Amino acid sequence: MIKYSAIKEKDSYKVNVDKRYDDLYDVLTGRTSKCKVFDNQISLFIFAASIGHKRKIAKDIIQQSDNAIHCQPISEEQLATLFSIMVSDENLGGDLNYFLDNEYLSKGLRLAEKYAQAGMEVLCDEVFEDRWNGSTLSKEYSDYGADLLRFIYTERNF
Repeated sequence: MIKYSAIKEKDSYKVNVDKRYDDLYDVLTGRTSKCKVFDNQISLFIFAASIGHKRKIAKDIIQQSDNAIHCQPISEEQLATLFSIMVSDENLGGDLNYFLDNEYLSKGLRLAEKYAQAGMEVLCDEVFEDRWNGSTLSKEYSDYGADLLRFIYTERNF
C-alpha cells in the first residue's frame, strides 16, 4: 500500500495545472497578493479537484503550466480526498489492492488533474466572474475567501 509518508517525502509526485490558472494559484495562495485563501498550491488543487469530482466533470488541461505543483506539502486529509476520488472512478477501479501499484497512483493523479481543471473553470465562471479576465485575477479585491465560502454553502445543495 502506498503510504502517506512515501508521498509526502517523495519529490517526484507532481500534478500539472493549466497555464492560464497560474495567476489564480499565485493570488489565492498569497504569492502575488495580500489575499491568502489557501496555505499552498496543493490545497487549492485539491479543492478544485473536489469541485470537478462532485460535479462529475473532468477536462483535459489545454496548455500545461511550466509550474507543476509538488505534492510534498500534502496533508493526510488531502491525500484521503485524492484517494476517494481515485477509488470512486469507474475506469481506475475501487479495489484497494491497486494501491500497491505505483502506476495506479500516477493514473489517479492524472485523473485528479482533469477534475481540478474542471473545478478551476467552475470557480472562474461561478465565483470569480468579473474579477477574472481569462488570465489574471484581480489582486486589489480582498474578499475571495468570503466568495468561496458562499460558493461552498450553495454548492452543498447542488
